[in-house]
Amino acid sequence: MSRRLPAREDHNRMPEPLRVLLIEDNPDDALLLQTALEEGDFAPQVTRIESEGALRAALANSPWDIVISDYRLPRFDGLAALAIVHKEDPDLPFILVSGAVGEELAVEAMRAGAGDFVLKGHLLRLAPAVQRELQEAENRRERRRAEADRERLLVEVQRRAAELEAILTSIADGLIVNDPDGRIVTANPTAERLFGTPPERWYIPFRERWKERHIFTPDGDELPMESFPPLRALRGEVVRNNVLRVQIPGRPDVWVSISSAPVRTPEGQIRGAVTIFADITDILELQKRERRMLYTVAHDLRAPATIISGRLQLLLEYLGPQIAESPLQESAQALQRALSRMNRMIDDLTEVTRMEGQDITLEREPVVLATYLPALLQQNADLIDPARVRLELPDGLPAVSADPARLERILLNLLGNAQKYSPPGTPITVNAHPRNGEVVISVTDQGQGIPPDDLPHVFDRFYRAVYKRAGEGIGLGLYITRMLVEAHGLPAEAGKAKVGGRIWVESEVGKGSTFSFTLPMAS
Repeated sequence: MSRRLPAREDHNRMPEPLRVLLIEDNPDDALLLQTALEEGDFAPQVTRIESEGALRAALANSPWDIVISDYRLPRFDGLAALAIVHKEDPDLPFILVSGAVGEELAVEAMRAGAGDFVLKGHLLRLAPAVQRELQEAENRRERRRAEADRERLLVEVQRRAAELEAILTSIADGLIVNDPDGRIVTANPTAERLFGTPPERWYIPFRERWKERHIFTPDGDELPMESFPPLRALRGEVVRNNVLRVQIPGRPDVWVSISSAPVRTPEGQIRGAVTIFADITDILELQKRERRMLYTVAHDLRAPATIISGRLQLLLEYLGPQIAESPLQESAQALQRALSRMNRMIDDLTEVTRMEGQDITLEREPVVLATYLPALLQQNADLIDPARVRLELPDGLPAVSADPARLERILLNLLGNAQKYSPPGTPITVNAHPRNGEVVISVTDQGQGIPPDDLPHVFDRFYRAVYKRAGEGIGLGLYITRMLVEAHGLPAEAGKAKVGGRIWVESEVGKGSTFSFTLPMAS
């Protein structure tokens, strides 16, 4: 605790309690010492002892504020007492007093660790010396506590650093932290392997490291250095799942999915960037093989389907009118429906392999929905019942920028699902409204709805929700719809959100579903 030097002239000040262990063989001298402390604004509780055994017992059994010892005792001396006290408690203040002592003995006592040396003939010095030693002892304790705290903190920091190092090393993805100048602060072994940057080159300027490799976009264009996700993050951007191809001389190319974000201080200042690199080379290779397999399956199925369709048509022409009243008519119609369904599946497989191979090409033009939608319904009356569809389009609805053929596929997929999974005769509503440079188009039915567990997956490839009936497809219709919608989106400009190219569903079991998507307005 903090103590002030005594101010003898302050008579209103409360005396300060003081637990004193006094090593003194003379009771009269002990009384003089106690009186000197009382006159120095202390309220001493003095315990007097005379021997080494009593000293050890007192130190073991009671807490003390200070030890005051006579220099000379019959069977004991102050320097021996000082050694015992400092061994038990190095921070406990210790003051020697003596009737008369030479300068050499005083120096020896101070070197041994005594806080002060006071002559019995000058006891006015005792209280200030005690006050000073109490403060010094408190300072020593504070330093020891601070040192202990630093040691504990250092151990904790080292432990956490070891844990972090173990975590970074075990992460399957690459992780790199850059400072504001683009130099590498830390990187895990996976990142070192992906980018071929050993620790001794971390502090090399970014521009020089950039020259050691070539990075390409999925389209095959070389990526400008300024577009590299970590540098974008250092400018304040958050980059997610940016797919790039890394080419390092003498090594196989690596495809990576990169996500990068700025590291900010509590005040918002950018102090660096953290980047995750996922090696997706094997995944892309599997996807290529899968696309080739799907294309082969679709191609091999189309040939027999074409043969069956042709032979069925010849058979129907050969039988002529006589089949009209025959049980064969129902069988022929069942075959035609099955062939139609098979051809749709084949078309879906072919479309998926084409789109996933990034072969989606859009022939954009301004599309006026007020005229496009009625024409679409009339032209596809054999697939969609126009009488069930209600168009709710506001006056002055802006034209959208879209590929009419691709938009037809999107709408027919959504309208077909709405018709298929809602009771016959119930209305299907199509509405649209403008919003922030885009048009939101929604298709709402009054069908059975989609269970909550299925909602997050309805646009996934080959996903067939539990509410669907058997034999109605292979789970590609909504997946293709999503890809076509996303292809219509316009890239986000600086500080602005992406325009168009989003699709989502809202549904409640027993009440129906609403599928909504966005298209950019035509310029």
